[in-house]
Amino acid sequence: MTCHSQLWTDADLLAPVRQSWAERTPIHWARVHNLPDFAYFDHSIHVSSGVGCVECHGNVDEMPLTRQAENLRMRFCIDCHDDPAPRLRPREAVFDMDWTPPPDRRALGERLVERYGIDTDDLTHCYICHR
Repeated sequence: MTCHSQLWTDADLLAPVRQSWAERTPIHWARVHNLPDFAYFDHSIHVSSGVGCVECHGNVDEMPLTRQAENLRMRFCIDCHDDPAPRLRPREAVFDMDWTPPPDRRALGERLVERYGIDTDDLTHCYICHR
């Protein structure tokens, strides 16, 4: 059985982008992730700490239609903040969807925590995500 989305070509998926560019009109984006107003999130601190896009957003490069891969509820975030090492990668690989972690990803993550100066003592304090 063939999924409907598999029938789309890359050209079909990019047609709205090309049309927007040609007509100089904004694209109407459908929000995929919607955090509550009381939750503060900063992509830049995660990127500079070596958190890859796939950790929260999944393999968007394999999604014909972007969907929410993780629930992004408080427990999801706290689990990572409580133990970030196994989810870290070198900064130059943050956007690399094909990056393959080494066999001992935790050891790499622990070295990156040290190298990037990540203060793991305060990551689960309320003010980190709530302002």
